Amino acid sequence: MNTQATALPGVFLVHSPPSGISRTALPSSLQPSASRAPATWAQISFEIARLNVIRGIHYQLASPQGRLVGAVLGKSLHIAIDLRRSSSWFGMYLAQLLTAEKGEMLWIPEGFGHAWMALTRCVAVVCGATSSDCSAARRTIAWNDPDLSIPWPSAPQNAILCDDDRRGASFRHAEVYP
Repeated sequence: MNTQATALPGVFLVHSPPSGISRTALPSSLQPSASRAPATWAQISFEIARLNVIRGIHYQLASPQGRLVGAVLGKSLHIAIDLRRSSSWFGMYLAQLLTAEKGEMLWIPEGFGHAWMALTRCVAVVCGATSSDCSAARRTIAWNDPDLSIPWPSAPQNAILCDDDRRGASFRHAEVYP
């Protein structure tokens, strides 16, 4: 298990050696022995999506979450965005392709937002979070905010969104971290 720094400080790519078992796909990166992984997870979620589903940009204010995310089936594009107003990297983002074949995961620390897009017909994403989901603290920034200009690899009219993601706030008016 090793980590690789990315262009966005605090965000790391976590490499897990292949298990050698072709019939399973459970990321060992979720284990506490993995670099930068917490000793316990408050929540582990699993999502299945079809091509062009976009989730996010999600974050929690009162109960911030560090997240370790990865694709266990298919390919997905993950976005980590620094939402700490006091950071010199505020508003900057990293776009990272994650595939089940490579087994890599992305560590997104507290103070960052997360979004992802399914790039294959079927994608399964696993996410370990350092704090539990709290609906009162949950916030969403619009996935297609013009101030962020995230280069999604699909035409906007092809995006498949849930109602919450469709109603995301603009980056300019979003509540963010101090």
